[in-house]
Amino acid sequence: MVEASHRYRGGPSKHKLHYRKEVEIRTTLQELLLYLIFLINLCILTFGMVNTHMYYFNKVISSLFLDTSVPGDERTNFKSICSITDFWKFMEGPLLEGLYWDSWYNNQKLYNLRNSSRIHYENILLGVPRVRQLKVRNNTCKVHSSFQALMSECYGKYTSENEDLSDFGIKSGTDWTHSTSNTNSPWHWGFVGVYQNGGYIFTLSKSKSETKNKFTDLRLNSWITRGTRVIFIDFSLYNANVNLFCIVRFCKVSRGTGLILATYLSSKQEIQRAEPMKKWKEKLEKRYYSTELQDDYQPVTQQEFHKLFLYVVAVEKELEYISLKLNRVMRKCSALQH
Repeated sequence: MVEASHRYRGGPSKHKLHYRKEVEIRTTLQELLLYLIFLINLCILTFGMVNTHMYYFNKVISSLFLDTSVPGDERTNFKSICSITDFWKFMEGPLLEGLYWDSWYNNQKLYNLRNSSRIHYENILLGVPRVRQLKVRNNTCKVHSSFQALMSECYGKYTSENEDLSDFGIKSGTDWTHSTSNTNSPWHWGFVGVYQNGGYIFTLSKSKSETKNKFTDLRLNSWITRGTRVIFIDFSLYNANVNLFCIVRFCKVSRGTGLILATYLSSKQEIQRAEPMKKWKEKLEKRYYSTELQDDYQPVTQQEFHKLFLYVVAVEKELEYISLKLNRVMRKCSALQH
């Protein structure tokens, strides 16, 4: 009666229940194995280009420019800059001394410089550094009626609509006239806002003395004004010993309160192995390491670095494609088991 009642109710037998459990366990183990294979491949592709040289390269450069104090003022370095005066002290001190290495520790001249600088004797400076600022126009914000008798000027936050495009100061050269960007490089996404390309730009000289005079001239003629909202300092390095490029950007941001915020970009995402990007490397070598000395050296542009970004995007797409393939295989294996 019990067996008849059990069959009448349509309940599964113990043998079928045991078989289903075996199938579920086998399927789960197969899916787990496939997932582990996918995870291993993902880790290899993601961390395959990462090594310890990237970390130490980044640490050396950041220590040289960020932690070096202004001569005669041990409390002032890049990280502690909070005023325009501190910024010019950094420009004429740690930045100037850090960019131009033309002699050994015993004051003997460096060999085979090829009209370039060797930072820490091993890292060649590609081209010349570039300094760029973005400004906002006056009257981009409204002064409260109670204070209009005391203050007539008002400089708002940076936006593309508020950007100042007019000439100022001496009004000669790209230092004092606005330059529009002719590249499709991405904008800079900072902590305070998003900053577009172009602005008031000047490139440093290959001579230390000329660069120092340039800084003095800009400081005395008030290149930084109340409308200045961000200043970028960009340069690129190459170390042949570890075959690595380093693209560095210092960023000084003003929010209109008189306080300057400092940021530094030279993360592991910006320090890449040169070997996987052979074409990009050969292009740079042809440009900067030709036997003929050129007088029109330029820093590695954002457009060239944008190609590096596109390479990373291509790798990400490959990973997504592999993930889709593995998911299809897993679904087929599950269907075969059923």
